[in-house]
Amino acid sequence: MALMREFKFTNENDEPIEGIEPVTERSFKKAVKSVQNKIKDKWVIIEYVTKKGKDIRRFIKLPIGRKKRLLR
Repeated sequence: MALMREFKFTNENDEPIEGIEPVTERSFKKAVKSVQNKIKDKWVIIEYVTKKGKDIRRFIKLPIGRKKRLLR
């Protein structure tokens, strides 16, 4: 079975986002897509651990995905 990772979401001020618990998914993209409709902020910080055990902290703009489909 693939390695499941835990993704933690915070806003740009490093405060936890209300109503969003840490998400357990296999990939970064799946984790972000599963919660992006619940998050009102445009920018979020995501923390997780890679396969090699390295701690990663990414600052991304939401939403991610195909813009064409999101505009429907």
